[in-house]
Amino acid sequence: MVGGGSAGIDVTASLLRKRSSLRIAIVEPNDKHYYQPAWALAPCVGPSRGYS
Repeated sequence: MVGGGSAGIDVTASLLRKRSSLRIAIVEPNDKHYYQPAWALAPCVGPSRGYS
């Protein structure tokens, strides 16, 4: 079982490419997904990096 977020879907795809006979359940408790491109990079930019 993996989560339904970007990482969970990526892991699922990777595993299925390596072994297509796997049975994987994707479980996502949220009924809405908010697309946030580059969200993981947010702490890397800001006033300390010269951006405002």
